[in-house]
Amino acid sequence: MDVFATALRSRIADAVNAEATARQAGRPDEAELHAARLADLAAEHDITVEPRADAVG
Repeated sequence: MDVFATALRSRIADAVNAEATARQAGRPDEAELHAARLADLAAEHDITVEPRADAVG
């Protein structure tokens, strides 16, 4: 895997985990910010990011 793909996967994982952590902590506004960051990454790179039930922070 090239450096770009590795970095993109890392950014996606960070956003997913940060969203899950915020939701678990009862901070829905913060969770929405992370969800928006994830949506921006997906749109910017024309990819689909599937929801992950196992994401935890």
